[in-house]
Amino acid sequence: EDRYREDVARILPKVTLEGRYDWRNNDRGSVVGGLAVVAGERDYGTARASLLVPLYDFGQSGATRDADQRRVDAARHESERARQEIALAVSQAYFRVLEARRIVEVVEESIRLVERQAAVARDFLGQGLVARSDVLTAEVQLAERRQDLARARNNAALALAVLNRLIGEDQERPTELAESGEVAPWAGGYPEALRLAVDRRPDLAALRFRIEAAQDDWRSSSRGHLPSLYASADWIYAADDTLLNKDLFQAAAVVSVPLFDGLGTEFRTARREREIAEAIDLRDEATDEALLQVKQAWLEFEEAQSRLPLARRGIELAEENLRVIRDQYAEGLLSSADVLAEEDRLSRSRTALARAQYDAHAARARLAAAVGEPPDARPGSPE
Repeated sequence: EDRYREDVARILPKVTLEGRYDWRNNDRGSVVGGLAVVAGERDYGTARASLLVPLYDFGQSGATRDADQRRVDAARHESERARQEIALAVSQAYFRVLEARRIVEVVEESIRLVERQAAVARDFLGQGLVARSDVLTAEVQLAERRQDLARARNNAALALAVLNRLIGEDQERPTELAESGEVAPWAGGYPEALRLAVDRRPDLAALRFRIEAAQDDWRSSSRGHLPSLYASADWIYAADDTLLNKDLFQAAAVVSVPLFDGLGTEFRTARREREIAEAIDLRDEATDEALLQVKQAWLEFEEAQSRLPLARRGIELAEENLRVIRDQYAEGLLSSADVLAEEDRLSRSRTALARAQYDAHAARARLAAAVGEPPDARPGSPE
């Protein structure tokens, strides 16, 4: 923006004031007919006020202003994309915290189930119904679950520290988070998501403005050999008592024609042409990368959504199977290892559901960012 303002200032009138004091060691003058004529004082002061008005340069300065205005527009879009990327990073960290906390709850529930099984095994051992290995198996798994709980709590604490850092809070702050709820569906199909990415992503819009800025730079450089027109006016005052007129006003219209500048204009124009080609290549590469991000996020979102019903069904089956296995254990038909294996399967099913839920949230946020929308925006909604 400052550079654009400088461009505007270049075409505005320029006013300068100048004060000067001159001293010499002899008289100014000349010899006329053998007589010495003094033409001025040895010391005197002068003052000058000058006005310079640019009139026309065949669009050179206008193209420069247009180029810098395009860069302003590009910078604004790049700033918007940076905001979107920060929001995406926060959303990913947010869902990782929720997932980590949910896994802590799953492990805690698993510990309660294993403790229950260990208590039943000890009771059966006291009645002589099972071998001591049944109790040892339960206690070994209980120790393993407590180790899992320590790891899960550490993961949750680390995930929260990452989130706090991203939102500018103290990393040790015990931030409370609201649950995310169900995953919002994505309105529209895959082709619509691709179209939104091309149309709405601020970084792609910024690159389009960069191309236009490079084209304006080329226009400015290609006109460097054209004339420039400007007007000037000066008022001069000299404090010299010998002068017939102490002050002077003069005005001029000037045409400046650059005849030869060492081929600088030609080299500069050729460089601008290569910059246009480079900007186009960058835009094309970024567009391909954006479309790939949309495809990846789309597939991840679909995959995570497809895991949700399977994970819920897996929990239902694991809970029912655990109930059956417990009944068979109570009848002496199975060992603690069989009960604990089913408990482990139920715990893994609950963990899989938690991961599928938050993976779906995270993938949807990535899909929104890939098409150039805020992570919580409804797809296809106008900004």
